[in-house]
Amino acid sequence: MSKIISFMFILCVITASLAGMVVSDLKCEYQTGLVGVDTSHPRLSWILESSDYDQTQTAYQILVADQPELLTENEANYWNSRKTHTDQSINIRYDGKPLQSLTRYYWKVRAWDKDDQVTAWSPVGNWMTGLMNPDEIEAKWITWSRPLEHEAYHSNMPIDLNDARWLWRAVDTPLSKLAPETLLFSRTVDLKNTRQLKSALILLTADDTFRLRVNGTPVGAGDSWQVASMYDVLKYLRDGSNLFEIEIKNTSPGPGGMICKIAWQDANEQKVLVSDSAWQVRQLELQSSSEPGPVRELHRYGNGPWGRVGGPGQDTFWTQDNAPVR
Repeated sequence: MSKIISFMFILCVITASLAGMVVSDLKCEYQTGLVGVDTSHPRLSWILESSDYDQTQTAYQILVADQPELLTENEANYWNSRKTHTDQSINIRYDGKPLQSLTRYYWKVRAWDKDDQVTAWSPVGNWMTGLMNPDEIEAKWITWSRPLEHEAYHSNMPIDLNDARWLWRAVDTPLSKLAPETLLFSRTVDLKNTRQLKSALILLTADDTFRLRVNGTPVGAGDSWQVASMYDVLKYLRDGSNLFEIEIKNTSPGPGGMICKIAWQDANEQKVLVSDSAWQVRQLELQSSSEPGPVRELHRYGNGPWGRVGGPGQDTFWTQDNAPVR
């Protein structure tokens, strides 16, 4: 019995090798193992490999099933293209039974060469459908639910980065050649009657990363200067001196900087404070902590290598810390 099995195995190998080609690298919509396919006729592709000169495909056969066990038996319950005469092996349009939503499909292919010799079946590929029928989508559009208790979230307290300056420490190094380092920018704000404040916001971004603290409490962090982040800081404020600290890390040689605006509002008026020469900065990577020193104003907002960034009042992209949705 074992001799018969060995003989049949050798015969299969010899037969498969007659084509001089191997089918591999199966892709659906240009990707391997794609998930979320939402087209009813996905495009299938494969690669042909051969050590023979001037070899070419003259036909193919594709099998598609929703159970890999069927392909093991060379059966297909969704599509059997049968022998299709063409040299095309890219963007073959699926033309089987209608595909079902959220289902994984398995497929394999074999090809015939210029001498009409057939290859072995390829390894099994697969793809998974998404929701094929729009009626199956039960999701609803959501948006930011603006808390009514803080009028800062409404248009009567706009906040943007206009008039703010990009800051760095006072060095003569050209902006394009700034070294990687970590700096701590700080500014104190004296406030009275904080319980009467209706809102208090900070809008900021940094090149490359930042971490924000207010009166020693971590508030938020960011890692993209292209998108400004806005934080509600009302609950961190107190009567008297309030310390804003922004730790900035320039992770690679090149431009580095921080820009921000703080705004607070009581029953009568809105006040703002921007990043400018009144801020202080110190280096954090020295063996002994440096004393706070002056900052260097690099550019006004909208200028320099950063231009305008995403954020409230700047563009359509911005982030809001811990904002609920509805």
